Amino acid sequence: MKRRLDGRTLPRPVLFLLALVAFVFSGLWAEHHGYLDLRAVREGLRAERFQLRHVDFVGLAALEPDALWRTLEIAPGTALVDVDPEVVVQILAKHPRIARVRAARVPPDRLLVVVAERVPVALEMKTGLGIGESGALFPLARGEAANLPQVSGEAKRALPVLRAARALGVSLATVDAPRAKSVRVRALGWPTVLVVGRDETASLNDWQQLAGSGLLESTGAREVDLRFRGSPVLRGIPKSTGGKDGEAR
Repeated sequence: MKRRLDGRTLPRPVLFLLALVAFVFSGLWAEHHGYLDLRAVREGLRAERFQLRHVDFVGLAALEPDALWRTLEIAPGTALVDVDPEVVVQILAKHPRIARVRAARVPPDRLLVVVAERVPVALEMKTGLGIGESGALFPLARGEAANLPQVSGEAKRALPVLRAARALGVSLATVDAPRAKSVRVRALGWPTVLVVGRDETASLNDWQQLAGSGLLESTGAREVDLRFRGSPVLRGIPKSTGGKDGEAR
């Protein structure tokens, strides 16, 4: 016996699609036979009460809503039906600080724009631009640069170190990531240069243990090589406190 497919067994998306198709064909049939004038409906939606009066930007942190609104260049008195959300998204998506954006019309007179901003994780010293988690560069808002790690060299090489530092709660002051040499960093509040290995998390974990041991204060080491997992090498130790060649493990 064949199983019957009806409204109780069809998936909801299929039912919705069938209802939508039926609605569209009903509208076309009504228009063809003179029962419905779609042009009249659209003109009615351009009445004064359906003009765009409110624009809500959701998710903004550093960006100014007035500045974003000006970039859309939507004329005053524009009917909501004539505002294309896809065009709004395409325009705003070009902004260097915006990672994702969605837009929707909310009748009778409101446009809703949901924005996800890029968050700066460091300052690129060469350009003065902020660096996002994905490596994107963008202008910073006033005052944002003051609390960001300063990156020199290649931002792409600095990103793994920055990610590892954030995960471990290590505050970095500077990251020097030259093209062909090891990445060197300074932790906030420490004058010591740290040479980071390929496993950034292991290197910074070793640094955390070393920083809490009191060994740096007692030796006065100017550099710590963290490329050897579990065995940091202290360099630049004054001869009065250090061993041979000012190096200690």
